[in-house]
Amino acid sequence: MKNKSAVIVALTLTLTLTLALACAARAAEPNATPVDLTAVKPAADAKEFKAADGSWAVKYPAPWEAKKAQSGADMFLAPLAAGAAFRQNVIIKPLAVPEGVTLDAFVKEALADIQKQIQGVTVETSAPLTTAGHTGHLFIY
Repeated sequence: MKNKSAVIVALTLTLTLTLALACAARAAEPNATPVDLTAVKPAADAKEFKAADGSWAVKYPAPWEAKKAQSGADMFLAPLAAGAAFRQNVIIKPLAVPEGVTLDAFVKEALADIQKQIQGVTVETSAPLTTAGHTGHLFIY
């Protein structure tokens, strides 16, 4: 059986980024209707980021910064607002679903890991995601 891919997208704050705006209507809807990002149109001045292995690409707002996280995920950071201690950010980390594991089971385990790592985290959205013909899952927390 062919391995499926899961795209785990974690959005810590949901305003500003085009991706987040497309999903804002789905906030607080666990297992919501699948999200299709192909209809999202980025701003004219958006920058493009391509994964090192060429498996995916994303456009993000021009003032944002793209960088690699220690976990191997790709991070997109908003400029730090005056007086703020936290930068809005988006983290994208494609993960392969192990052979014999369903995407649903994989998602439940990933969500449990997030909840263990971040005490008191609130998951606003947990929904199936389709982008560029790939099936995955979207978390907004």
